[in-house]
Amino acid sequence: MKKVVRQGATEAALWDEFRAGSLEAFTALYNAHVRALYGYGRKFTPDADQVEDCIQDLFVDLWKKREGLGPTDSPKYYLFAALRNRIIRLRQTAARRPAETFPEEYEFEISLSPETCLINDQTSREQQQYLEQAIGKLSRRQREAVYLKFFECLSYDEVARVMQLELRSVYNLVSKALETLKHNAPKVLTALLLLLLGK
Repeated sequence: MKKVVRQGATEAALWDEFRAGSLEAFTALYNAHVRALYGYGRKFTPDADQVEDCIQDLFVDLWKKREGLGPTDSPKYYLFAALRNRIIRLRQTAARRPAETFPEEYEFEISLSPETCLINDQTSREQQQYLEQAIGKLSRRQREAVYLKFFECLSYDEVARVMQLELRSVYNLVSKALETLKHNAPKVLTALLLLLLGK
């Protein structure tokens, strides 16, 4: 028997209702996360069509396999991890490289344009430029960890699971990234703080 979505249901409750066969819960999860998933996917590739196809295929597969999925307190983490794996597999296939060599080579670009909604109205253009320049000096993995932690507000544990890293490695990545940001531009951390306060 299909469950009906309750108004104001939590993310975890929506996930459970989706797993039980609720199309309304499935649609609600899609609508809640599709924009963030698209933004995350575009960090790996400039090919918008590929990202859209990956997201569509991801949700089609989720619906087909819903009865075999387990519960989760964070559907967002689950969806981000699934999309990341899907995009990386596609790029592995295209590059014809073994899985163990590819992760060190993936691209991850953070754009701070207003269209991505990563900057609030209080953040000045000057601060945006400082932040963009400094983020560009980070390694790919550092950029991804910073993006997931501060821009998408995932926990350190969720970031570790999405990136398939040890928790300590994520702490180190973020710590070193913040040191790099602080070193390369004195106004960067202020800009980052304003960005976070505006979310």
